[in-house]
Amino acid sequence: MTFLGVVAELNIKMNSPPHSGNCSISPTNGVYLETAFNIQCDGFMDENVPLQYSFYAATGDSSGTDLDNLLLLAHDTNARATNVYFPYNPSGADVVVVINVTDSQELGSMWKIQVPVALPHATEYPELLRSLISGNESLMKRRKAYGDDQGAVQLQLVVLFGLLENQFPDLQLEDIKDLRNAISSVLAEVRI
Repeated sequence: MTFLGVVAELNIKMNSPPHSGNCSISPTNGVYLETAFNIQCDGFMDENVPLQYSFYAATGDSSGTDLDNLLLLAHDTNARATNVYFPYNPSGADVVVVINVTDSQELGSMWKIQVPVALPHATEYPELLRSLISGNESLMKRRKAYGDDQGAVQLQLVVLFGLLENQFPDLQLEDIKDLRNAISSVLAEVRI
């Protein structure tokens, strides 16, 4: 009687998240609606490319671990986000910037960086909002004109977050209407 042996071999390769990288933000502190920040990530390695970089802001009581409860600042295969405005944290604490680096298999590494963001003087809000959102030559309108839909929407979100958190208590009704109209007109043209 002869027995034939069967041998099977199974090699399992485990995916690991992107590694060996770091991220930084400059400047290291700023003023709400005045300071444009740059976020840079370098050195992340993974064999499942392309890597995706998602940049978020956590404010208030958010610990920055639940990505669904964060304000998305930018998302791209580019490892940097430039000229990004951070929201103000209504609790007065630092804004926590959360960076999620994911591979093509959606496995990710998360970075958190705290950034102090102060409030400007309340009398500066109308002019700041005109230069960023509602003025004829506003940064939002220029970003949209140059095809930077993501940058235009990012500015809108930071300002809308401020309106929801009552950051502009002294704004006149006319200024709020101008903001609404400017945001609506640009949103209507954004490619989704």
